Amino acid sequence: MPSEVIAAVVAGAVSLIVALATALHERRVQQEQFDSERQHQQAEFRAAEDRQRKEFDRERERQHVELRRRMTDRLYERRIAVYPYLFAATAMFRRSVMKSAPNLRQHLRDAIDDVNAWHAGEGGLLLSGPAHRALLDLRHAVKAITEHDLEVGKLDKSTESVWDCKNKLRAAMRNDIVLLFEESEKSGVERPLD
Repeated sequence: MPSEVIAAVVAGAVSLIVALATALHERRVQQEQFDSERQHQQAEFRAAEDRQRKEFDRERERQHVELRRRMTDRLYERRIAVYPYLFAATAMFRRSVMKSAPNLRQHLRDAIDDVNAWHAGEGGLLLSGPAHRALLDLRHAVKAITEHDLEVGKLDKSTESVWDCKNKLRAAMRNDIVLLFEESEKSGVERPLD
């Protein structure tokens, strides 16, 4: 083979090898750019997804706080509306009223019936746990007198127990109202004065 043909074949082969190497290098560079862009887009997507999730969580928490505030306001308003009746009904358990009652057992039955009627309605739904327990204690103390024939010493002690239970119930009711007010103060929610 003439040297010119060999030189042409070698030059063609070198050109082909260089062209293939260049094409492979360009393909690898393009793939790296594509991979880099894809990773960047994925990172941006994850960051956007995280921002959306955080915004969703903040909004959900804001709505939850707002709902709790509105429910607390409603509970407070209903307690303010309903508690005075029970407070007045428990006046029948004052020492002076019980001592002046001509028939203590009947007086206590009538008084606890008023309390029970209040408890069976909306008021029973509004009582806090401590207030509910205090009401049940009052009911139990009254029952100790109305269902048993007690001698004078035990009757005085039981009457004192009724009076004490009445005071605990009233204190729990006051505490229900004060706690709601304090909770709204701590949360920074101002109540309108109207």
